[in-house]
This record gives sequence, structure tokens and C-alpha cells, in this order.
Amino acid sequence: MLYPIEKKPQLLLTFLFFLLFTGAGAQGRLSGKVVDRATQKPLPGISVTLQDTTIGTTTDSAGAFRFTDLAIKTYNILFTGVGYQPQNLFNIVICAGNETILNIELEPAVASLS
Repeated sequence: MLYPIEKKPQLLLTFLFFLLFTGAGAQGRLSGKVVDRATQKPLPGISVTLQDTTIGTTTDSAGAFRFTDLAIKTYNILFTGVGYQPQNLFNIVICAGNETILNIELEPAVASLS
């Protein structure tokens, strides 16, 4: 279908708005807090890794972490820290326009003396 020259800018703008509102190039956010399960105190320095990626961070002094500009998809997340049992979360969905918030409780590692 041919359009008169005057209609082409309108079609281009319509297409650009369509891309903008359908999530093309959309990215998501993930944040949360990690605490000790027994004491509920925040855990600083816990490694938070998005498995099968090169993306990771550590919790701050308040036990908080945050990822921005994540691809919209499902992630498996690993939480590890010295003195605590590792914890995996599977199939965490990151959506455009929303921030996924996690509250994680880690259990102390049990050390046995032999």
C-alpha cells in the first residue's frame, strides 16, 4: 500500500510509539534485603549472583542489594556468604515496569568439630 508523503512521518511516529509501549528494549530491576534467619539482623557482604550470567553484587551494610537494567527474563539467583549456608532461588521472573523485591533469610552454617 502506498501512502502520500504527508502520511510517512505519522506512520514513523506511530511505529516508534508502538515500540516504546510494547517493551522493546525494556529492562527490569531486582532488589532486596538479606538477613540472618535466627536474629533477623541484616547481613553485609553477602554475594548475590545471577547464575549463568556475569552479573553479581554484594549486599551493603544494611543487607540490601539492587540490580538495574536487567534483561526481561527468568533468573536463578545464588546467595553466598562466609559462615552461612548458600541459598538458591529458581525461576525469578524480571518484568518490565516493575521492580522485583526479594527478602532473603540465610541460615548459619553448622560447623562440626571432629
